[in-house]
Amino acid sequence: MDVEGAERDLFDHAHLQTVTAIVLELHERMIGAGARRVRSTLAAMGFEERCDLATGRHLVLQRFAGRGVT
Repeated sequence: MDVEGAERDLFDHAHLQTVTAIVLELHERMIGAGARRVRSTLAAMGFEERCDLATGRHLVLQRFAGRGVT
């Protein structure tokens, strides 16, 4: 997913019950503190960052069965 800074607001009302993985280009320089909000929103939904798969500003997040579906 590459939404050029819109990721700050994209997940606020997202319904991701069937999503188990996200690859996201996070534009931290564009959205500033919004990057922290993106990470915390996705964490609250049960997604965990996969640092072993991430590269630079590309985040890879995975939700494992039974965790935090909202």
